[in-house]
Amino acid sequence: MSNDKEDTLQDVVRDALLDAVKPQFPDSNRVQAIKQRLIQRVQAERLVSESGARGLLTVRANEGDWKTFLPKVSIKVLRREQDTLTYLLKLEPGAALLPHEHPQDEECIVLSGEARIDDLVVHAGDYHCAYAGKPHGVISSEQGAVLFLRGAVPAANQVRWSVSALAALAPASVRKFVDRW
Repeated sequence: MSNDKEDTLQDVVRDALLDAVKPQFPDSNRVQAIKQRLIQRVQAERLVSESGARGLLTVRANEGDWKTFLPKVSIKVLRREQDTLTYLLKLEPGAALLPHEHPQDEECIVLSGEARIDDLVVHAGDYHCAYAGKPHGVISSEQGAVLFLRGAVPAANQVRWSVSALAALAPASVRKFVDRW
């Protein structure tokens, strides 16, 4: 059991530690990014609460934000449910995604343009499924494309670095992030 003297000492130590810590504030870009994520979450919750009573979710074409995923690749998250993500992926001309595999099936429909998955070319309207645990090679687009995807939330440790030439093409920030895992 603690006594009053120990409690007072703990309070004094706690207060001294709190006084010694200087506040750290993120830079303005980080603050803006945090605000944007919070606003998106509130808007998504509002959409769910407004349509959830009817069991519907609608994301309008002009809603949500496209975020840079990799150079020449942007992502727009439509819905996240536990370990499954539904999203749009925009590939600019010349874009490439490194080889990777998925812990669950990933379904893809090409909405516009065309993309190449290894030697396979998929066009607007085509459906492609990458089965769980089966690796696929580079995904690229010479003309640009917009893809609808549903599958596992992308994780850095899913990228295969065994193709060293491709690893060298990855931006340093991506290599550093992946190598941490």
